[in-house]
This record gives sequence, structure tokens and C-alpha cells, in this order.
Amino acid sequence: MTRLSRTRTHLIGIDVGNRWIKAVQLGHAANGWQVHAAAMLPRTMPNEPLDESEAARLRATLRRQGFTGQTAVLAAPEPDICCDVLELPLRSSGAPLDQIAKMELARIQQRVPDSFEMAMWELPPPTRGEGSTHVMVAACAHSDGDAMLDLFEDAGWHIKALDLTSCALARACASTISARDAMTAMIDLGATHTTFTLTHQSIVAYERRIPDFSIAAIRETIASHIGLDDEMIEHAITQIGLFRRQDDGVDPDAVQIRDIIVQHVDRLIEELRVSISYARHRYSDAPMSQLVLVGGGAAIPGLDEHIAENIEIDTRPLAPSDLVDIRSGVDRSNRSPALTAALGLALHGTGSST
Repeated sequence: MTRLSRTRTHLIGIDVGNRWIKAVQLGHAANGWQVHAAAMLPRTMPNEPLDESEAARLRATLRRQGFTGQTAVLAAPEPDICCDVLELPLRSSGAPLDQIAKMELARIQQRVPDSFEMAMWELPPPTRGEGSTHVMVAACAHSDGDAMLDLFEDAGWHIKALDLTSCALARACASTISARDAMTAMIDLGATHTTFTLTHQSIVAYERRIPDFSIAAIRETIASHIGLDDEMIEHAITQIGLFRRQDDGVDPDAVQIRDIIVQHVDRLIEELRVSISYARHRYSDAPMSQLVLVGGGAAIPGLDEHIAENIEIDTRPLAPSDLVDIRSGVDRSNRSPALTAALGLALHGTGSST
């Protein structure tokens, strides 16, 4: 008779990127949640829209890698998400805040109000924000969301929800927040874009796309200056990073690669200063407790130290292994900070902060 596993598996969090698909599935263990399965799969067609064949292949591949079931939460198609902070009448006024917010967002984004789905949540009031209700709104066009849902469901998946990446990250990292009244900044360093997210009182209170910084931009600069192929560039970024080594003097390529990465990161730091200044102005009575690095770029060697030295905030990368237990059978190569958003997606609807 086959012995049944003592771990009950949960839904699968799936984060589709331009170069990789990240997936995490949690299970109930004796001491709470643990990662039952995790995978980072290279895209069949990088930088191209996902198609049904790739979604179907994903399901089969994850099954072979230890995932169970086909119920998932997807990250909403991020390039098509628009977010904004709005100031509305006091809730006690009886005004229809949802309707007002949707009309205002439609005006700002120049969209037809019925053309998008909107999520809205109330924010902690800013230091000088009495007399109004402050909310965060996020919108996804029906055409974009429906296309993604249809694609996965046609490939045999059961999709429980489309979730915002920022909310998934806040959910995953909530247990690291040391003080409820402190602010935490999160930087999601992806292949083609970087996003700054601010949480305050465990709520996503601000989100900003940071222009001109991405792993793709670093790769392109290295390729144009040194002429390495994709595999060698990947190795250079993940192995050289921002650390200066004693033998750099005999390897001019290593020196140049490090200098290129530093130049890009220094531009990122200038953008971070802008976002952090806004956060501190908005919530001047709340300390900034930490800066969390997630996404594939968070694994660049020396990145956290370089940022911390320049903005003087405790900075650290966070991977699923820093947040929950990992089942012994999960390959260590699948414990990257690139998987943190997928972990947060897998926690959707649990009422748990890891």
C-alpha cells in the first residue's frame, strides 16, 4: 500500500516574465507553510507573448518537477497594469468612492471606464492628509486580463485569480517587517523593467516604475562594449557583479563589466532616492525600516551592499528560502529571489503573511 504524503499542497503561483517563468507551490507542514515545489523555466520564445502551447507545456513540465494539481494564481500582465494614488472625499460623506475612483482613473489614463477592471484599497493617511480618503487604485484592461485567463484555461489550467505583483511581494515579505508603523521599500529587479513598491502598515501604499534600469539594459551595454554572447554575459553578471577582486587587474574585461554594472546601478540609486524622498515626505512620521531586493537582478553579487552604502538603508535580497521552510527535495537552484513574487502569488487567499 502506498504511504500518503503528510504535506497537503496548495495552489500554484505563476509569474510569467519575458525570459523566465517562475512557479512556486506551497504545502502545509507541521510548522506551517513550506515550499513543496519551485521552478524557474526559460521561456520558449523570450520577450514574446505567451501562447497556448507554452502554457500547456508549462503544465506538463511542472508536473514532472513535483507540482500537483492545476489550480493557479497568475501575476497580472504587468506592462498593462496602471497604478495611481488618489485623494477622494471622506468615506463618512457617503460619496460613491469606487465610482469616483474609477472615473478619475479613466480620466488620468484616457480609458473608457468600462474597459478595465479596477482594484482599490484605502491607504494609511499621510502625515498631513486629514479631510480626505487616500486610496491606491490599480487597473487592468479587460482585453489583457481575459486574454491571459483564456490562454491558460484553454491549456487545462484552473485560474483562481489574477493578482498584482506588488501585492504578491508585500504578502510574501510581510513577515520581515519589524515594526507595523515602519515603511518597507521593495525593488523588483526584472529582466526588462524595475519597479519600486512602498508598503506602510503592511499595505502597498505606492508603486513606481523606474525608467532606464533593467537586466536587459545591462546585458545590451556589455554586449555593445565587449561583444560577449548571451551565455557569457549571463555568467559575467551573476559571477562578477559589483565586487572588485584582487585579480581584476589581469582581466580587463572583468573590470569593464563591473564598471558597466556600477554605472547602471548608480543611475538606479538616483531614482531610488527620488522614490524614497517621496515616501518620507508623505509619511514623515514613519521610519524607513529596510529596502528589500527581489527579482532576478537581486542576485547580482554585491548589489545590496552597494545600494546600502549609497542610501544608508538596511538593504537585503529576499528569496523564498529566507521566508518559509523549503522541502528537502526542492533543488537549491530554485531558491532565487526571482521566485519571491511567485511565492506571494501562492499565498493568495491564505490570510497568511508567510
